[in-house]
Amino acid sequence: MMNIIRADFYRITRGKTLFITFAIVALISAAFIVAFAIANSEMPLMEGSLMHVDAEAGVQTLVLNGMNAIAALFALSSINIMFIIPLFTVVAGHVFQDGTAKNEVTWGTSRTKIYLARMIIVAILCVLVLAIFVGVGATIATILRGFGDTPDGWFLSHFLAPFAAQSFMFIAAGLFGIFLVFMIKGSFVVVEIFGFSMFGAGMLTMLFAFSGTDTSFALRIDMLHQIALLSNIANMETGDILAALGLGAAWLIIPAAIGIFRFRTAEIK
Repeated sequence: MMNIIRADFYRITRGKTLFITFAIVALISAAFIVAFAIANSEMPLMEGSLMHVDAEAGVQTLVLNGMNAIAALFALSSINIMFIIPLFTVVAGHVFQDGTAKNEVTWGTSRTKIYLARMIIVAILCVLVLAIFVGVGATIATILRGFGDTPDGWFLSHFLAPFAAQSFMFIAAGLFGIFLVFMIKGSFVVVEIFGFSMFGAGMLTMLFAFSGTDTSFALRIDMLHQIALLSNIANMETGDILAALGLGAAWLIIPAAIGIFRFRTAEIK
């Protein structure tokens, strides 16, 4: 399996798709910080956030520093779900397009290992997307205003915890994409199904809200909403944390189990 992983990393780093995706993520992160810097006055603070108050002029002012940029970028990180599409596409799309799967099976590689190898690669890339998004913006903010004075326990509760929780959700989304590629064998329909699966619950929530219907259930199954909530994991109730991570676990475990089972018994042409 390690040979497959090394070969695939070599292949995708020789192409442009991965680096273009990472560059776009970095540019969006930088754009957010620049926008915050330009509008860095009289901004209301979110309850439970790490934003500071500069009350010299009697107004609430957002202090843009590295620490606060991290909190803001975690809150906005769900937009990066769309950039998972090129990741699982470049990792697994070729498996059926150029006969890679058939060749690997012919060489005696276990089908389970073929599937797991792509899962591992996409998981790593999904974590890198989140790390780049948060890291680039936080670095720019730190250069502009310094990092800020962090309270005791801040690094664990407001950086490591949301990063780990959101990474888990990103990985779940990426592995769902791998499942779609292996089931549908690289068709463009994969992108449409993935997009509907990730953004459909949000659309349903808006429809419910307009009609005056209770949206709580739709929010519970909305991947993007749950990712956003996990940005403030330090102030979440335990039940809400478990519900959010449970949704991610469902997106990860169920498709992975079905995908591996179906791939082990599927005909490969």
